Amino acid sequence: GIPLPELWRSCTPSALLRGVALLGPAAAASADGGPDRGRLRTLAVLLAPGEAPLHGVEGHLFPRGLQAARSGPPPVRCFSTVMTDTFTHRTYIAVVLRFVEGAAGPPAERPLLEPLVTCAWSCLPEVSAPPFLELLAALHAELPVRACEELPVSAERFARACGCLVCDIPGPPPGTAVVFHLASRPFSALSRAPPSGMPSSHVPLQLAVGCFSVRTLLLAVRLLLLEQKVVLLSCSAMLLTVVCEAFAQILLFPLTWVHLYSPLLPSTDHLGSPPPYLFGVLRSAFGVDGDGASLGGGGGDFSAFDLDTGEVREAPEAASLPQLPSAAQSRLRFGLT
Repeated sequence: GIPLPELWRSCTPSALLRGVALLGPAAAASADGGPDRGRLRTLAVLLAPGEAPLHGVEGHLFPRGLQAARSGPPPVRCFSTVMTDTFTHRTYIAVVLRFVEGAAGPPAERPLLEPLVTCAWSCLPEVSAPPFLELLAALHAELPVRACEELPVSAERFARACGCLVCDIPGPPPGTAVVFHLASRPFSALSRAPPSGMPSSHVPLQLAVGCFSVRTLLLAVRLLLLEQKVVLLSCSAMLLTVVCEAFAQILLFPLTWVHLYSPLLPSTDHLGSPPPYLFGVLRSAFGVDGDGASLGGGGGDFSAFDLDTGEVREAPEAASLPQLPSAAQSRLRFGLT
């Protein structure tokens, strides 16, 4: 018979992961606050055959960099996000961050704790779900405990821990799962829904739905079904990713959002793009940073939903658009209350 990996490759030729990168401080930690202070660089990267590096991932994940810490160590952080290109191709990124002992400082001071980040990316949304993040955190624990170790040593350990995910395990076809064994511990790393079934919930839907009242959620669904311009605002990049992915992949089922899409828009200049689009924008970039700030009644032919305050600003033509059928509205209201 055909070996299982070869059988999977005949169904899904792409690898489970397109790449894995190890990120660390751009320069040795120091107290002088130099220009590289807090900036990250790629220490090592593993790419699936034929894949290109994911450019700009450091700035996308940590636009303000990561400062070294003296107290702690801070807890390990796991999160996920999405990068899109101009053709709305989505790259799902799983991230694990911990702080490790860096270069030794003066004897009277505590050693600096420098950030060490593992990020893995794939075209499969399930990579951003908690089960895969748990596996990635376990693999991340295999990395050295001192950031000041020689780079070849770090890269070798990194390759041993993550190489099989990039080079040996293909992406599973719909309706199957991947169970990964690490140190005799099984991880149900990734489970894909059947082709005709409900999509797997790779983001916490309760968190996404909890940002809306019933009325505003129905309004957002109506605007997206009518292919309008919708902008979501928050001070949390994680919350923007969760809510945008919930609308784009799950809440509109059996439909999906195939138009302009970015959970974390790099610039508000793109808000002038032609419809339809679904964008997530940080409140600071939108000009409503700070507690109590209001969306106001400013211009813009898009509808804006503030996920932090619950405020809504509808586009001028939103009131004249068709309403959802009354039967559908009743079923949705009943299911949400």
